[in-house]
Amino acid sequence: MKVGISAWSYRWLFGNGKMTYAAFLDEVKRRKADSFEIFPGFLDDERVAAQVKRIAKKAKRLRLGISSLIVCNDFARPAATERAEQVERMKRFIDAAADAGIRRLNTFTGYHVDGQDPTMECMRVIDAYREAMPLAERRKVLLCIENHSSVCRDADSLLWLIRAVGSPALRTNPDPTN
Repeated sequence: MKVGISAWSYRWLFGNGKMTYAAFLDEVKRRKADSFEIFPGFLDDERVAAQVKRIAKKAKRLRLGISSLIVCNDFARPAATERAEQVERMKRFIDAAADAGIRRLNTFTGYHVDGQDPTMECMRVIDAYREAMPLAERRKVLLCIENHSSVCRDADSLLWLIRAVGSPALRTNPDPTN
């Protein structure tokens, strides 16, 4: 069995400035884990590619794997401009992951907004993933949807969504704690 540690588990230390990614990787190694997950809340969104490359370089030196880079996307947003920004952000993360040798992104669907039609929200999510998937396929990066969001949250809904998008690079990452 391989063990990985998520940066999210150290959010209180990152949040109060007592942990950096460099120190986190040292902690992962100290705990004898095999890999780790990168949480974007502790990265600068404008410099994500450079930061992920730097993290990957240190991980390689420490002989640690990177299980995934989390995106924290929300493709269900009602405003088309906001969804377009989310798609472009996803594409930046796909490129950053591929350039750093990371082959999996943990992704979300989106969050239900009161007053919005849940079926329409699902359609927005499908459209957004269809826009991002050609790049993911070309860059050989798997997008693994976690059941973290409130749109298409259960297993049947996620499978329906994956089939509707129709890309071999779109998978699921079930999290029993969500």
